[in-house]
Amino acid sequence: WMFYLVDSGTEFGKLSLAVVDGRPAIVYVVGNNVRYAINSDTDGSGEWSIQTLEWEVFPLDMPRLVELNGGVAVLAMLQAEGAALAVNESPDALGQWQLSTIAPVWDGANVMPSLTVASDRPAAFYPSTESSWLDLRFAINTRPDGLGSWNITDVEAAPLSERMNFGRHTSAALIDGLPAVAYHSLPLDDFGWRGDLHFAINSVSDGSGEWSISTVEVGGDGIVYARWPSLAEVDGRPAIAYERWNFGAEPIPVSLKYAINRKSDGSGFWNLLTVDNMGAAVEPSLAVVGGRPAIAYMRGSEATADDCVLVFAENSSVDGIGVWTRHILDDQSPAGLSPSMVTIDGRPAIAYLRWQGEPSSREYWLIFAIRDY
Repeated sequence: WMFYLVDSGTEFGKLSLAVVDGRPAIVYVVGNNVRYAINSDTDGSGEWSIQTLEWEVFPLDMPRLVELNGGVAVLAMLQAEGAALAVNESPDALGQWQLSTIAPVWDGANVMPSLTVASDRPAAFYPSTESSWLDLRFAINTRPDGLGSWNITDVEAAPLSERMNFGRHTSAALIDGLPAVAYHSLPLDDFGWRGDLHFAINSVSDGSGEWSISTVEVGGDGIVYARWPSLAEVDGRPAIAYERWNFGAEPIPVSLKYAINRKSDGSGFWNLLTVDNMGAAVEPSLAVVGGRPAIAYMRGSEATADDCVLVFAENSSVDGIGVWTRHILDDQSPAGLSPSMVTIDGRPAIAYLRWQGEPSSREYWLIFAIRDY
């Protein structure tokens, strides 16, 4: 593995790695703003060009990044505008960023929306409080460049009386060409002591059809699932890497789970496996490497420990139900925060954070790592 420093400083937040123009590109939160970085070479060994995008976001929210129409698109939850998409016609962001508000009404901080490209158009999953406590919504633009209007539908919603929270943490992917999302769901009256993992897929490639929803795992009695889900198409089927927290124990044990459905539309049986239960295993990012599922994640001895390391796990079978082999990639602890993994020319690549110091005065290093073959 080769490791490269992208950026450093204080007040770093969540990040998203993507392949843009065949090169690694990253969006990440610094303070209340978003930065966009792209490398000059395909393997990340060149110069990093960094821009600060002065949009007011919440520090704990996650921006998302995709290549779009030859350029780049960033989804962010803005403090004033809500869910918004920013597009630039240049992959190096040499042109002007054009901002399009998707929905002005939404809820709070610590949100993980998702961004994908469906039917050659940008599509987003995001939470909204317009008609209930928290609905999960899907929005797709009418134009491939993201500069048209937005068609918005509910993925899962409930009346105010049910006090449900859908989709604060999400992960989107195309499964058999159809837009799909894995997301965290919980009743607000059981907040912190219950968390379910849901999966939804649309019947039409542009999301205009029916949403089919299944429950992957049900939490309860302090068991919380999917605070950080990661969805990918594995062996032609939906697969999800996710966390399992047990808030009823002290210290809080966290394990890394993996689920894959027997059918491409998610209507079959979910095969549930444990990838790692050796202490805290959190913030997974799932991708397909060499035809087999692989997960990058942060592992520590317990949920609040500062002895975290970056781990890369790969499975022996194409569907992920074989043996998981784990490799510690960065043991300069603490390391491994907010990992995001993609493949570049078939090689796994991961962006993540190292840090040191107390939470109120931490120094961060944004690292890009790529396997050297």
